[in-house]
Amino acid sequence: MSLDVFKTHVRRYTQQHSLNNVPEAFPIAPYDGVAELWLDDLSSIMTISGHQDYASIVEKDEGNFLDRTKIVMFVSSESRIV
Repeated sequence: MSLDVFKTHVRRYTQQHSLNNVPEAFPIAPYDGVAELWLDDLSSIMTISGHQDYASIVEKDEGNFLDRTKIVMFVSSESRIV
């Protein structure tokens, strides 16, 4: 299995998993985690999602732990404040 296209285009990949013991004062998101992909530009997203490895490896594996009908994407740029 080769994920060279990801190694080439993804600069950083992180996962945040929700905590179970959050104080009641904090509203709870309707999902249990967030994944972040850090890329240099928008064309990298298109390159990765259109690559044969995405469909044959990544999408196939996601079916084991994600409900793809509920995935939302947030594409943004970072503005460092502190």
